[in-house]
Amino acid sequence: MNKNLKPQRDIISQSIKEYQPLFLYRPKDKEYWDKKRREGLAQFYLKEKGELIPWEGEKILKVFDNVTLNVKDDTFKSKFKKMRVAKRAPNKWKLFFTTERIVATIPYGKTLKIGDIVELFTTTFKRQSHKNYYVVGYFPHSMLAGIVLRLKQGKPTCEHIAFIYKNKLKNRVVNYTLYFFNYGPQKQSEEFCLKFKNLACKLQLNLLKLVKDLSLLSQSELSRIRSKITENLEEKEFEVRENREKFKNTTIKTLYVGGIPLPIFPRITYKYL
Repeated sequence: MNKNLKPQRDIISQSIKEYQPLFLYRPKDKEYWDKKRREGLAQFYLKEKGELIPWEGEKILKVFDNVTLNVKDDTFKSKFKKMRVAKRAPNKWKLFFTTERIVATIPYGKTLKIGDIVELFTTTFKRQSHKNYYVVGYFPHSMLAGIVLRLKQGKPTCEHIAFIYKNKLKNRVVNYTLYFFNYGPQKQSEEFCLKFKNLACKLQLNLLKLVKDLSLLSQSELSRIRSKITENLEEKEFEVRENREKFKNTTIKTLYVGGIPLPIFPRITYKYL
C-alpha cells in the first residue's frame, strides 16, 4: 500500500469504528471534540445553538426548522417495535441537508422518545433543560441504501419520507431508518427525493475508489455495489406499490441508491497532528 494512504486509512477506519447514528452533545465535551478535530477525525461539530459547523468543502444545501423526526434501528428488539413510527416523535428538530450527510439536532429538553434506536433517551420523567445539550442524529450519504415515500391515497401530501441507511458491523449489516415528517406536498417530496438519490449515488461512486485504495471492501463487493449504484443513478422512476391497511390505504414509492455499508467520510483534506 502507498505509504501516503496509511494515515488516511487509519483516520477513516477510526471514524468508522466510532460512528454513532444518535448521541448526546454536551458543551463540557468541547475539549474532547476539539482533540478529535485536530486528529483529523471527521465527526460532527456544532455551534452553541445547535448549528452545524460544515467540514471543509462541504456545502449545506437546505436547513429545515421544527421538523418531526424519528429514528429506528430495525435490528433492535424492543417492546415499542409495533408502535406507529410517528407516535411521540420529537418535533423540534433542526435538520441540515448537506452535500455529504444529514445532521439533525434537537435540544435535549425537547426529547421525550426517540424511536427504537436506543433506550438511553427513553424516560417517564420530565426532561430537564440542560443548556446547550443536544441530541444529534448523524447520517452520511455514503450509507444511504434507499428512500421510501409513504403517500396517503387521495391526498396530495406525503405522510413521511424514510431514509434507509446500511451499516456493516463486523459480519452483519444493520439498517437505520430516519423518518422525516411534515415535509410538504407529494410533488415537492418526490422532486426532493430524486435530487437526494442522485446526489447520494454520485457521492458513493466517487467514494468507491477511496474504498478500493484503502481495501475496506473486497473486489467482489465493490463490483456489486458499483453495479447497483450505477443502475440506480440512471433510474428516474419510483417503484410503486399499494399498501392496504385496516383503516386506510397508502401508496409506497421507493427509490434505491445502492449503499456502501460503511460510514465513509469523504474529506477533501485531512489534518494530521
